[in-house]
Amino acid sequence: MNKTVTTLAELDALPAGSVIHHNVPDIEMAFVAFKDEDGKWLTCGDETPENSIEFASGLPYDVLFQPETPAPPAPLPEPVEVAEPKTPTYRNPKDGLDANNAVAVVYGHSDDCIEFDGLLYDEVGNYNTDEEKPHRVSLSNGVMFDAWYDKGGVWRFKVIAGHNLVTLDRHEFDDEQHDRYTDYLWIHGADGTGRLNLISGGPE
Repeated sequence: MNKTVTTLAELDALPAGSVIHHNVPDIEMAFVAFKDEDGKWLTCGDETPENSIEFASGLPYDVLFQPETPAPPAPLPEPVEVAEPKTPTYRNPKDGLDANNAVAVVYGHSDDCIEFDGLLYDEVGNYNTDEEKPHRVSLSNGVMFDAWYDKGGVWRFKVIAGHNLVTLDRHEFDDEQHDRYTDYLWIHGADGTGRLNLISGGPE
């Protein structure tokens, strides 16, 4: 190590385990000193036992060895608040369909509303949708789907992503469903936090 210190403050700043060499020929003074754990400098020569020594400022002291200063400990991470799982809320979809253990259900209401019941309880409004200009919705569990109100007066859904997490219950015209005007989209999985949120939803 090629380093020279000349002040008492610099000597004090050297960590325990450092070794210095002092050699001033003009005054015939030379020694090697070691800094112990208590911060004392000890010198040891061939004819001299270890002695605690004092230094004078302004003289050159060559640093022969300096231990690496350990890096400060990394700060502890900030505690992360974990949200409590949301309790599912259902409105009672019109046909009284069984959710089959789904966490949420999506269906249309009137001609301008998409309803979300269950773990995600929300409503999205959009006018003038059709199959060519659907309302695209993305959920926090990766499910993505298009929704539109068709010319026959029925809300339709088309799954774009997350097929393994949804069941599409298509509306078919028959005597038993005469008052139904929507498909049902059953969502069977939350996101990684145990919740389900609306990420985006707007006309495409």
